[in-house]
Amino acid sequence: MWGAQKDSQTTTRQTKPQLGELMNRQELNAKVIKLFETYAEKLEQIVEKAKSVKTGDSVSWGSSGGTARGKVTKVITNGSEQVPGSSFKITGTPEDPGALIRVYRPDAEDKYKPTDTIVGHKVSTLTKISAL
Repeated sequence: MWGAQKDSQTTTRQTKPQLGELMNRQELNAKVIKLFETYAEKLEQIVEKAKSVKTGDSVSWGSSGGTARGKVTKVITNGSEQVPGSSFKITGTPEDPGALIRVYRPDAEDKYKPTDTIVGHKVSTLTKISAL
């Protein structure tokens, strides 16, 4: 693993890595390990969140009009599903599931009622809320 170096007589000899070079490699290795650990932790959080959202759960998510609310009608963990009433499909995997959600809107008394609208979102974008 040592580097090759030619001396003045053009013969090749092995040289030991310099201390600074070793430290740089160790620092780089430490950074790579830390990055991998951070990624693994975030992936674990995503998978745990994905497992926590189930059909029938009330959820909220950010939309262009503010915070939207609804109930999960289906969780997609393998493949894709057509979002009813649209040209979109939602795709899901066990690690990154998708969900079909019936949108709920507040009525005149500020009680949430179901609408005919169903949307698709990744579970990672949803927040579980108390029952609507």
